[in-house]
Amino acid sequence: MASASSATRHEYDHAAVATDHAECSKIGRNILHHGGSAVDSAIASMLCLGVVHPHSTGIGGGGFMLVYHRFTKFSEMIDFRENAPLLATKDMFHGDLTKAIMGGLAVGVPGELKGMQAAWEKYGKVPWKKLFEPAISLAEKGVNVSKSLAIALKVWEFHVLKDKSLKEVFTYNGRVLEAGETMKRPTYARTLRIISNAGNADPVYGGVLGQQMVKDINTHGGQFMIDDFKNYKVRFRDTISESFGKGKLLTTPPPTSGPVLSLVLNILKGYHFTNRDFEDNTALTFHRIIEAFQMGYAHRYKLGDPDYEKSVKEVAKQMLDQKFADKLRTKISDKKTQSPMYYDGAGYDVPVKNGTTHLVVVAENGDTVSVTSTVNGFLGAKFRSPILGLIYNNEMDDFSSPGMVNEFGLKPAPVNFIQPGKRPQSSSAPVIIIDEKGDVDVVLGASGGTVITTAVAQTLVNYLWFKKDIHDAISMPRLHHQLYPEFLFAETQFPITILHELENYGHKINITDKSHGVVQGISRIHKVKSGGKREHMDDKAKFMAESDFRKGGSPSGY
Repeated sequence: MASASSATRHEYDHAAVATDHAECSKIGRNILHHGGSAVDSAIASMLCLGVVHPHSTGIGGGGFMLVYHRFTKFSEMIDFRENAPLLATKDMFHGDLTKAIMGGLAVGVPGELKGMQAAWEKYGKVPWKKLFEPAISLAEKGVNVSKSLAIALKVWEFHVLKDKSLKEVFTYNGRVLEAGETMKRPTYARTLRIISNAGNADPVYGGVLGQQMVKDINTHGGQFMIDDFKNYKVRFRDTISESFGKGKLLTTPPPTSGPVLSLVLNILKGYHFTNRDFEDNTALTFHRIIEAFQMGYAHRYKLGDPDYEKSVKEVAKQMLDQKFADKLRTKISDKKTQSPMYYDGAGYDVPVKNGTTHLVVVAENGDTVSVTSTVNGFLGAKFRSPILGLIYNNEMDDFSSPGMVNEFGLKPAPVNFIQPGKRPQSSSAPVIIIDEKGDVDVVLGASGGTVITTAVAQTLVNYLWFKKDIHDAISMPRLHHQLYPEFLFAETQFPITILHELENYGHKINITDKSHGVVQGISRIHKVKSGGKREHMDDKAKFMAESDFRKGGSPSGY
């Protein structure tokens, strides 16, 4: 199965950064090269992405950072996910889905900057101000509009042209900006400079910028108070750590979908896949992978914010149990797929979503970071602060709301109902795999909403079991199934002969390139002697990095 991207491999001797924009990867690389930590690099790259990809991320959003400290072999998740404002109620949208997608009610309390500060205070080496300088410069001088941003602007063209604040930045001569045209963001640059000069995120979390954010959001129908910002807390959470081959797999706990990823991989682990399965039993192998996806998503609706829902920790514990995965595997038929109720008797909704950005960093000392950051949907809540220049998230749309049955007749999941201060369930699944010595073997993650988990799982299957390098593992055409809707989504590059065989298993196939996730990854490789024998010497290790061609990014390193 051929890769759809160019054959160029990006290899580096010491350190690497992979984001979904070339300029942001370079900025992260430069921070590392000048003595910055992996976390410093990630923060500078995140700030850059907030400038160049405002449809996906920015300081009006939030996310999750998975950190691995090589010397101590310690890992943790820094949770800076947006939470519901204090005046939020579970029925605040009154059955109107539009209010959860755009406008002030759609906005969750942004955690991006508070998360950056918490990570920097614990792991940073470079002065706070220095991390902001490259992003400020880009915002002032201007950047070329990427294809990804151009697509988002085209999708929401009617709204962008109608909204005065969006129109100010994203249009030219009465039309939305196109790929390759220049976009300047001087107002956003001024906001970043205020935060940079403050030396922390205080101007937002209780200061003058936070007060302006409250005004912006409430002007658009929201119900924020300055206490929403003052009370926002970053959560440091234990990672999920599981034995994986001779090493360990590290991923993130609820409210992320790390447990779903672990369950899928634990189901597939029992098949003992090799490259021969990929080459000789292709259709059956993909059928098994698809069935594991459905098994995993059948349990996703049980996850939510563990600080608010007591059941979540027990559910996650069960999902991580290898015996539970083994039991689910016995339910998979090698002859046919089943109806959704076979996997999920409850029939709860997991809406199809897209958006977000993901980046990965491996520093020269082996420290590693995998970050998902988002404003949720394209252009977040679909309005921009005219004073601050930032775009607000629409993260409240990731909650479930009572009475809002979807088009398939599925009920909203009660564990994910809105409560003041609560964080909505996320599809994010950052992952790091370390070897028996504690060195990073591979780090990756994805953006793309509900397709994140399947994109990450497929990339890992390609890399670990089908023995593809990280370039091909990411670039190969992908499949996605999330149980509901009852379709197997396949990229147009996926071989049609295999899809026909999968139809014989009963899969209903929808061929589309609309969204199959955008994966960033870095893997450890080893220099090879002329005789072909690997040298397993840490000082000879190199890195291969890949930014998914699906969003047009490029990695960097040295």
